[in-house]
Amino acid sequence: MKELKTLLRHLEAHLQDEIAAQERTLALLADEETALRGRDPALVLERTTALERELQGGVARARRRDELLTALGNLWGVPAATLTLTSIAERAGSEGERVLRMRGELRERSAKSVKLARRVGALARTHQRFFSDVLQTLFGELGATDARVGGRLVDAEA
Repeated sequence: MKELKTLLRHLEAHLQDEIAAQERTLALLADEETALRGRDPALVLERTTALERELQGGVARARRRDELLTALGNLWGVPAATLTLTSIAERAGSEGERVLRMRGELRERSAKSVKLARRVGALARTHQRFFSDVLQTLFGELGATDARVGGRLVDAEA
């Protein structure tokens, strides 16, 4: 029983980290949206880089989550892949109530992140199409056979 309590405390700490990561991601996505709306390419690049750094931290968190699920699966004699936060909370009984509550917080934050990421993505695609249209207007269709696109090869000896 003590091992279960220890694993649950580690899982709760991991969930706190995940919730905090979602909060940071939400803030970074909001900054990215502001930068896109401000049309400042340098600021967009800065915000995108910060967001990418945050998202790279997800690899270490996923590894930690997998280790915890494996340990819990071994304890209960079930494959780790079958465990969900809900099933862990149910198996743990009253010890799992906090896990269940944190699951709800994480789902809420994750849903907000997904919604904002979609909005930021749509805004970025709009900007990309706009700039592509401007470049096409200024320089013509890319890949066309027109000499304006890239000039012509000529025989220098002729």
